Amino acid sequence: TYYPLPHDYLAWIVQMVLVYPPDKIKKIFKTIDATLIDLKKAKPQLVIEELPIPNIGKGSRAFRVSSQGTSQYIIVFYKKGFFEMLTLKGTAFEYKVLEDIARKAAAKIQ
Repeated sequence: TYYPLPHDYLAWIVQMVLVYPPDKIKKIFKTIDATLIDLKKAKPQLVIEELPIPNIGKGSRAFRVSSQGTSQYIIVFYKKGFFEMLTLKGTAFEYKVLEDIARKAAAKIQ
């Protein structure tokens, strides 16, 4: 179903899927905190807010990243040998939309 939105409502949803050997995926997931620290050092104007854990896949994290009046939501999770990061930017949707998309993506991993 297509729902037309006013022209000032925009959304960009990006999905990144990386494949790792299943025995290494947990180690990759654990690097998120170090990556966030490096990002904050490189761009001190960013406000990184951790959101409640969405319980998607074997491990998941969610964030809201804001800077200069704009914000984006990020969900990362892993399941089996797949590491996924989904990002939502724009004015058309809220975090719940991204969480629903992430759940659907995780459900497709068999």
